[in-house]
Amino acid sequence: MNFIDTADVYGDGRSERLIAQLKKTRKDEIIIATKAGRRLPKQTIEGYSRENLNAWIDRSLKNLSTDTIDLVQLHCPPTELYNHAKFSACSTIWSKQGRSATTA
Repeated sequence: MNFIDTADVYGDGRSERLIAQLKKTRKDEIIIATKAGRRLPKQTIEGYSRENLNAWIDRSLKNLSTDTIDLVQLHCPPTELYNHAKFSACSTIWSKQGRSATTA
């Protein structure tokens, strides 16, 4: 097994921290997918601001003890978000910064 799916809210980040520990003990590559967005009290387009998304990703990067996340997924976003220009711009920026290899 080399693919692990997690989220920043699982155990309030504990699952990501446990995965970071596992990565230190494994020689094989581990591909990590994590999710962001469930920390919002209500799932709205406005909640998925650049500031919030950057903060969630930064927290996951810290929890996972890494510079890049293989796959960042949005956790239960409103459907309208995918057609919003703000989302497209953010996903492009994260990829260019090397913070996320892929955004879904």
